[in-house]
Amino acid sequence: MNKDEILKRSRNENKGQDEMERDVDAKAGRQAASIGLLVCMLLNLAELLIKGQANLSAWIVWSVIMGTMELLRFSKLRKKADLISAVILLACGVAFVAFYIIELLK
Repeated sequence: MNKDEILKRSRNENKGQDEMERDVDAKAGRQAASIGLLVCMLLNLAELLIKGQANLSAWIVWSVIMGTMELLRFSKLRKKADLISAVILLACGVAFVAFYIIELLK
């Protein structure tokens, strides 16, 4: 593969996006995930204080979103830490679903 082919592929992959926009999107995603974690904690705390038990549905959504983000990072960057995070988060999501279903069946 020569230099011109590499440049052509790079332009096609980055068509319609600039580096700053991608960086801002990535930072916004990480910040949104952090805010999502905070909201999940506050919702569970409120339910725990009011009802005496916490609802796991918010944790299911958060862990699946975060697990998917980490899995996609792994697919692009091939970092073992991203794969480990993805597996842990998705396993938590599955566990939360199981506990949620058990609570529903009571």
